[in-house]
Amino acid sequence: MTTAPVQRPLTDTSQARIAELEAEVARLRRRLNATGLDTRALDPGSDSRADVARLVGWLAICTWTTDAKGDFLEPQPYWQAYTGQSWDECRGGGWANAIHPDDRERLRRSWAEAVATRRHYSAEGRLWRADADGYRPFISKAAPVLDERGRVCEWVGIHTETHDRRSLEEARIASELRLSAVLDNTRMAVFMMDDRQRCVYMNAAAEQLTGYRLDETQDRPLHDVIHHRYPDGRPFPLQDCPIDRAYPEDNQTSGEEVFVHKDGHFYPVAFTASPIRDQAAKAVGTIVEVRDIRAEKEAQARLRLLMNELNHRVKNTLATVQSIVRQGLRGSEIPSRVREGIDARLLALSRSHDLLTREAWGRTCLKELADLALEPYRATGEAAGRLIVEGPEIRLDPYAALALGMAFHELATNAAKYGALSNDRGRVRLSWRRDGGALRIDWKEEDGPPVIPPKEKGFGSRLIERGLAQQLDGSVAIAYPPAGVVCSIEMPVAA
Repeated sequence: MTTAPVQRPLTDTSQARIAELEAEVARLRRRLNATGLDTRALDPGSDSRADVARLVGWLAICTWTTDAKGDFLEPQPYWQAYTGQSWDECRGGGWANAIHPDDRERLRRSWAEAVATRRHYSAEGRLWRADADGYRPFISKAAPVLDERGRVCEWVGIHTETHDRRSLEEARIASELRLSAVLDNTRMAVFMMDDRQRCVYMNAAAEQLTGYRLDETQDRPLHDVIHHRYPDGRPFPLQDCPIDRAYPEDNQTSGEEVFVHKDGHFYPVAFTASPIRDQAAKAVGTIVEVRDIRAEKEAQARLRLLMNELNHRVKNTLATVQSIVRQGLRGSEIPSRVREGIDARLLALSRSHDLLTREAWGRTCLKELADLALEPYRATGEAAGRLIVEGPEIRLDPYAALALGMAFHELATNAAKYGALSNDRGRVRLSWRRDGGALRIDWKEEDGPPVIPPKEKGFGSRLIERGLAQQLDGSVAIAYPPAGVVCSIEMPVAA
């Protein structure tokens, strides 16, 4: 005959002590239900060892109960499925044999102390997991169940595997250490601001750059510390700061600004400000990378000084050459057209040089170069609207710009003397297009006087067909159909 178990009412204290265990079990039950498993088939009292082992293996937990003295008095299906112990092996105090030898005595003592003092039990150690054939770290929690007189009638406990949690924690710590090593050793200053634009992190380079420590910048916007006024003393409002717009506009910004050092001096910086987003892609702060560009600015100033001096000397040299040529061609035996042609070519070279000077002898816009070379012919008013220049944005190196500037001058001069610009209705179309890695330039005249191919090619034609092709490492072809002169230029061009 089987005696029904005695129903022991729980005191308020007992219920409070096992509240944490109930919450843990509820959380694990939700995890289990999310998998779609039939939990009714996984009753701990079931004889289905496979089902119990399946549940324990997936949840990586085991629950257990003991008597008031802390010993198992009845089979523990979850414990047995997790550890692989039989009932005979774990009954009484045999459960301790499933604990790692290095942890066994410590956990025996802490469990005995909890039982003796009736205190909530919590401990960490390593427990044998049968299906993994090895020990796994765990955290064990247990609470005493009290009867109506306040006496312990049993203990309810749970072992939760912490292997994944510890692995994640160790990975997080390792990642933070790597990140700290990078941030502390980089020369780039890095700031991190929260959603109120207050600084919450500065690396060593940022402290060195600004002269401030992190604790000196907290409780106020970073802008108010290092970027609050212009070099002329005017206040710099936060709402005008491009760095601080990265967060409210949720967009990365970059550029150059001037910061204020702790000692009061100003210094130029280059910055990139990017929003920090949470897992829902919502902006929650800003990370700012800042680079000191004082040395670069000083180097640029020195370079400008040298370039200005060089340009001044080159212009003086061109003026001297022009003066010498004019003096040498003053004699009456020199035709005026020769003097005018040489003088015009020197002026064309000087104009191209002026354009390159404005561009600091860097890459020059082809459209500007063409407009500058044709400007003298537009200025007369006779050719207004008859010079068409079109093509995509192309930038040329200085060597190619000088060569093409001279070529455009020669073609325009010829058109003004003999071609489409020599009458009142002719037109010139200068166009270009990119074709892969090549640049194709076409000069086409139309509605001018009928063209008669020259019997001998002059200096301008030879300059274009031979000299230009060699200078551009390309090809040049001039054709003389009756409708108008056509010049085709092909040359390599950078992407």
